[in-house]
Amino acid sequence: MLSKVTHHFLCLPQYPLLKKATTSTGADDVPGFVFEELIELSFVSAAAAEQLADFLSARLARPSGAKAKLKTLKSLDAVARRGSRAFRKRLRELDEVLRAAANTTVKEDALVGNEAHLQIRELAKVGL
Repeated sequence: MLSKVTHHFLCLPQYPLLKKATTSTGADDVPGFVFEELIELSFVSAAAAEQLADFLSARLARPSGAKAKLKTLKSLDAVARRGSRAFRKRLRELDEVLRAAANTTVKEDALVGNEAHLQIRELAKVGL
């Protein structure tokens, strides 16, 4: 029972880091050290890698602004490129989230334009 409980909370101590990598608050870009920490987290164990993939995919699927989606996709991309195999395997199982992000409709914003939405679509297509 205890191992099952700890399995669900492997990423909990990293929540502030995960939040920095996936929310629209803070800087426009994700700092490089956040990517490194996420990559290291994916190597802790297969369960941690799967939870990380689940968390990032869930954040991507949430209705949020373009800035949050772009930061989440950049984080997914960094961990998928340099993280563990278990992370990539789980991400392949969750590919419908990436497909949905790739098919995001582009609605031009009068103030900012549609560049963020186009970047989201391109990053999501690369992830597929």
